[in-house]
Amino acid sequence: MTDKITANGVCIYSGSSIGTKDVYREVAESIGVALSSRDITVVYGGGDFGLMGVVARSALKNNGKVTGIIPRAMVGVGEKGRGEKSTESDIDTFPNLDTVVVESMHERKLAMAERSRAFIALPGGFGTLEELLEVTTWSQLNIHSKPVVAINVDGFYEPLKAFITTAVEAGFISKKNADLLKFIDTPVDGDWGKVIFDAFEQYRPTGEEYNFNWAQA
Repeated sequence: MTDKITANGVCIYSGSSIGTKDVYREVAESIGVALSSRDITVVYGGGDFGLMGVVARSALKNNGKVTGIIPRAMVGVGEKGRGEKSTESDIDTFPNLDTVVVESMHERKLAMAERSRAFIALPGGFGTLEELLEVTTWSQLNIHSKPVVAINVDGFYEPLKAFITTAVEAGFISKKNADLLKFIDTPVDGDWGKVIFDAFEQYRPTGEEYNFNWAQA
């Protein structure tokens, strides 16, 4: 993947569970509305489960466009085969939802990245962390130069911040690469949309330069 693909989507990584705090849902809803209000397509992992389903549904309710990328094995059964589906009407009834079925998790992640101009991670588990760190690594390797943002809801990503600091001090992450992943804390006025888009506008690739030619890969 390179930046040659022009996309108007923003990729959402988040849990297939709701989480234990109401604020997680509240922020997910706010981000869905913020993206749809700016006519930006929400790109996510498909389905109607957990926080990622909350983002998608809130965007759709606000007349926004949503693209869900889902592996065939997960169609109709959720991330664990028993995901926490919304109790509201079926998300597939919204006309602005485009669901794309792929054959593997690897295809899913690539398809999501190709359709997106930036990446946002909300609270989540192993899958969310893996996706977030993968696109951050792609940025480090100059596979893309798109903003990568972690929404630090109620300090959720403080341990990841600490890990990066430790890895820099231990010599495993260079200081230039430490800021490839941007963390956004709770805004004073509660306007998550503004702080996210400010971060997108201010983002400049600052990592070490690599000379890999990914266009020929």
